[in-house]
Amino acid sequence: MFTITTMTPDIQITQDLLIEVLNNALRSLYANDPFLIEHDVNERSISHRLAMYIQEEMNNQVSGWHVDCEYNRLGSELVNNHWRSKTLSLPVAGVTTDDTKAKTVYPDINIHHRGQEGGEHNLLVVEIKKNKEVDEFDFRKLDEYCEQLGYQFGVYINITVGKPYLLWWSGKGRLHQKT
Repeated sequence: MFTITTMTPDIQITQDLLIEVLNNALRSLYANDPFLIEHDVNERSISHRLAMYIQEEMNNQVSGWHVDCEYNRLGSELVNNHWRSKTLSLPVAGVTTDDTKAKTVYPDINIHHRGQEGGEHNLLVVEIKKNKEVDEFDFRKLDEYCEQLGYQFGVYINITVGKPYLLWWSGKGRLHQKT
């Protein structure tokens, strides 16, 4: 068994700190990787590069957090010889909205403590789209990441050639705050 340090005890992680981290990481992405943005490269390539810059910024601000792309594990124990996956109860396409099914989820980027469960270990979940200001399904996923999996914050990032557009969530739902 292993223990993960939750965070530097004297640093409070606030939305303002996360806004600073993300803004700095996005500046680095736009400065260092314009080809990815200008040439319609796959969203996953952009997410990977952005995650690298977020990890660098987090390391500069507060220690102990992991930044991962497409991370879907829940906890660190095998159940019936299988690793548990993060799932959300979301409406299934082609079925009435009353019917739900647990679906494995792969956040584009998340800041968390690997192998740990609970909201105190799920800091930020990020959904990214290119040139799409509104994506209701991603908005729904962000609502549910905060509600069902206890993420403290969520952010939708629309990557465009000009400048990114961010819409924030808190554990209580959409903040309707653009940065």
